[in-house]
Order: sequence, then structure tokens, then C-alpha cells
Amino acid sequence: MHDYTRLPETPDDLTEFYTRHLNLVSAISQQLSSVQKIVEANAPEKDTLAMRLLIRHLHITGLIVGGMLDCITISKGLGRSELFWDKLYYFRKIYLTIYETIRTFDKLNPTIREIVNRREEDAKALYQNVTKSLKKFKKEYQFEGRMSKIRNTIGGHIHYNFIEYFDQLSRFDMEEARKAVLDFAEIQKSLLLLLLGILSAPELNSIEQQILTSNLPLEALQQLKTVLDKI
Repeated sequence: MHDYTRLPETPDDLTEFYTRHLNLVSAISQQLSSVQKIVEANAPEKDTLAMRLLIRHLHITGLIVGGMLDCITISKGLGRSELFWDKLYYFRKIYLTIYETIRTFDKLNPTIREIVNRREEDAKALYQNVTKSLKKFKKEYQFEGRMSKIRNTIGGHIHYNFIEYFDQLSRFDMEEARKAVLDFAEIQKSLLLLLLGILSAPELNSIEQQILTSNLPLEALQQLKTVLDKI
């Protein structure tokens, strides 16, 4: 796979880069799912667990990549904006994306932890750094308080109470929002390095060997080998 420590520098190149990988993750997970029933019918339980975790891993990676694409796209619009209302609009949308990405991470975190715990210590250390950074971010930007209120009043929709809606617009701190966007981008990058790095780690080869040496029909083995070689 790609060296994820060396990413494209321009926003458009990043968009194309992550779009390619989103499409790749989707294609591979669909192909894996197509042979999953055959694996589950013929392989030992421990090997089917590896297959299920790999598919869930790919799905989680796709969701995080999708969130990264949203943030990049909104940031490009923000960078082209000159009028106050234009900037405010894009900041509200990126705040909403950050909020929903964190909620998705929190919901999927038990599965991410299960995946990481099957890997080597360096992956576990990177996972701990991600969770610590996220915890710090949520505290600094008041995820359950201010960010939630922004999401509910001016981010996700137009609030039914005009006074509260306009009050939130008037008090929106663009400088704080700018810092939050930059801070969260680093967390997203670290999380992607973790998820994508694991996919190319030696442990994946072990999972591949476990599955491929199971009592699977030759046709299923060949199809599965083709899919795994793309990762």
C-alpha cells in the first residue's frame, strides 16, 4: 500500500488521493463480503473471526476516509471565501462534520480497540495517542457543551428558535473554529495512519495465511487470494 506518512500537499491532490482509497476500500470490502459465507462455512471459528474483523476494519477505514474528504472539501470552500457569511457557513459545516465524525468514532471505538489489540505494540501505542488526543480535543472545545449546541442550533439545521439561532451565529468564534479544524485534522491523520498502517502490517499476512490454509474450495481460495493481494 501507499506510504501514508508522505501525503500529497495540495487540497485537490489530497481529494484525489483519498477518493482513490475510498473507492479501493469499498471495492475490496465488497469482494471480501462476497466470499465471506464460503469462508464461514468451511473455515474454523478463529479464522472466520479474522475475516469478519478485516471487513469491519475496512468499513471503519472507509468512514474515516469519507470524513476526511468532507473536511478537505469544506476547507477548500473556506479558503476561497472572503465574505463573513460565506466563512461562517463553511465553519458551521466543518464543525458539524467534526462533531459527527467524533460521534461515529465513539460508536465504533470498541471494534477499533478489538482490532488494535490483535496487533503489535506500536499499533497499540498509536491507538492510545489517538484516543488521548481526541479526549483532549473534546475537553478543550467542549464537545458535549458548546460543540453540541452549535451542531443543534446552527450546524445541522436552522433552529426553530430564532433568538437562540441568531445568538449562536453572533457568538460564533471563527478563530477558535480555525484552531479546532487544524487540531482535528492532525487527529484524523493519526487515526488514518493507524487504520491504514495496520492493513499493510505483518499481522495481515498472518490473517491471510490462516484463512488461505483453511479447508476452502479452490475457487474461493483463488478469489480470496486475489482480493487480499490488493490490500
